[in-house]
Amino acid sequence: RVMCDGASSSALEQFCLLARHARDRAAVELIKQALSKKQIYVVGELLSMPNMQALRNSEYAEYLRLLELFAYGTYNDYQTNREQYPEMNANQTDKLRQLSLVSLAHKSKTVTYEVLQKELFINNVRELEDVIIETMYAGLISGKMDQTLGVVKIKSAMPRDVRPDQVDDMITKLSIWKEEVNKLLRTMETTKKEAQECRENRSAETLQVKKAMEDRKASLKDRVVDRQPSDQGARYDDMELERPSRRLTSRGKRTRVQVPFLDSRS
Repeated sequence: RVMCDGASSSALEQFCLLARHARDRAAVELIKQALSKKQIYVVGELLSMPNMQALRNSEYAEYLRLLELFAYGTYNDYQTNREQYPEMNANQTDKLRQLSLVSLAHKSKTVTYEVLQKELFINNVRELEDVIIETMYAGLISGKMDQTLGVVKIKSAMPRDVRPDQVDDMITKLSIWKEEVNKLLRTMETTKKEAQECRENRSAETLQVKKAMEDRKASLKDRVVDRQPSDQGARYDDMELERPSRRLTSRGKRTRVQVPFLDSRS
């Protein structure tokens, strides 16, 4: 992204160094060059330089207002108050339109072509889409165009400078955000603790159930053993021993029957 681009930071730093010794007309030339340079989109640091602020009460005040416009203004602001600003060149116009798109992206995650055409003063859809593509390519916003619906769906956008009169409001918003984050952290900590306690309770219950099952199994086993007669095995053994003797008795001496001899002669 541009805000994290080393080349952009280095370029702005060079202008800030030059601004320490630039006064009046030289300061104006620095402003023109900085606003025309494609790598520079954040100019708050340059705007805060004493020699830039010194232009406010000079004949070059309109250039300071132009620098402020690029810091936190929009192309609509420029068109609405044209008499307060000097004429812009093509590069400056394109850049201010891109920064205006960034401002709209901060207000809504979905920006329609209709709104963009109105805010950027562009009647041609093809020209508008070129501005959108260049803004995305520069890393100022990320998202995608939906040409069928005629909208730009915003995923993220680079931050812009804050107006001096908005600093207190920004501090208030950040304080509220900080408190909300702290509440969320406390809620997460409480939820974590409750989840840990629930897990420990379930583990204890599982152990109790397992122990109860083991005790029940042992109790049933003891009952089976207690109900079995102690002499049952002995009776079974006696029966096995008696059977062979019975067979021997039944197969003992055979009774011999004498059949009378019949004489065939008689």
